[in-house]
Amino acid sequence: MFAELCITSNFTFLTGASHPEEYAERAALIGLSALAIADRNSVAGIVRAWSQLREIRHQIAEREAALTDGPIGPPRPDQLPAPPGLTITNLPRLIPAARLCFTDGIEATALATTRRGWATLCRLLTQGRRRAPKGDCELHLRDLPPPLAGLPLLRPPP
Repeated sequence: MFAELCITSNFTFLTGASHPEEYAERAALIGLSALAIADRNSVAGIVRAWSQLREIRHQIAEREAALTDGPIGPPRPDQLPAPPGLTITNLPRLIPAARLCFTDGIEATALATTRRGWATLCRLLTQGRRRAPKGDCELHLRDLPPPLAGLPLLRPPP
């Protein structure tokens, strides 16, 4: 099984092109087991991807209910064709992530594997945004907590 762990969405200006919702939908369509949207010094895309995956989960539940309990609502007239669409049966796991770009010249993808890791990642990004002008983030390697509190760091592919 394949999982994409370093996607940048359109929240990373001039780098990512697609909306987080599109990534979530495509991941479900092609059967990815997990997805991590890692925007540059930001977790902005994660909320929209999570909302889209919640909607997909709702659609899967409705389809399963229709199979066991019958269709909901009035029946489609026989002369009308079935509406176009793809059947999604997979729901990928959304992994909170961020592409950390340090002023020391190092870039790394941080994946939060626990709630504590997510809190640490958000705290780190908040600290970097507070010390920089609006719209920027100034992170230093010394800002990282010693044990990294549930944040495995990965180098992005070249």
